[in-house]
Amino acid sequence: MAKGIEERWNQAKSSGNVAMRPSSDEIKEACRALLGIDPADSEYRNAWTTFVHLQDIDRDVAMK
Repeated sequence: MAKGIEERWNQAKSSGNVAMRPSSDEIKEACRALLGIDPADSEYRNAWTTFVHLQDIDRDVAMK
């Protein structure tokens, strides 16, 4: 889910097509899913990095 949001955001930025941008609700849903990953999981570090990146995207969406 998070990967799809990142891809859509990048496509929207490169094409200038605002209709492709993910909504703030979609971003928040992906963030909630990432917060559910156990810190002991080997993917936790990647999940945290993605979470921070999604927060940046959400700020950008709110500003545009």
